[in-house]
Amino acid sequence: MVGAPRHQAAGADATAMLGALLIAIAIYFTLRQDVGSHRFATWVTVVFMVVSGFFNGLFGIGGPLMALYFLTLADTKEGYLASIQTFFMLDTLYVTSLRVATGVLHLGDLRLVLLGLVYVFIGLSGAYYLISSLLQLV
Repeated sequence: MVGAPRHQAAGADATAMLGALLIAIAIYFTLRQDVGSHRFATWVTVVFMVVSGFFNGLFGIGGPLMALYFLTLADTKEGYLASIQTFFMLDTLYVTSLRVATGVLHLGDLRLVLLGLVYVFIGLSGAYYLISSLLQLV
């Protein structure tokens, strides 16, 4: 971005990287029919974790690569859902604790976090029911 302040140019570059990652994942899922049927090599797993952590720290969106990773590990739908839900629960607890420790969130904000967790569990239950219903149709 010619003439833009340095922080705006860096933000645009980071946004372009996120867009490229999400487009690459979408193309991968569209073109590969065997997604979830094979395990990745250890070095690929490490790359997934590093890239996921980078984008989670930068944008708060580390989920797509980890969802793909857990999909390759799971033998059943229930196993996949348990793995991905546990991962996101631990990630949320870690990030929320870090935000409280650094003063971004205050103890008074935790009631809103707890209310959000109630809705997360409602959403997870709904997702499990929806997936179960859709799989019965197939």
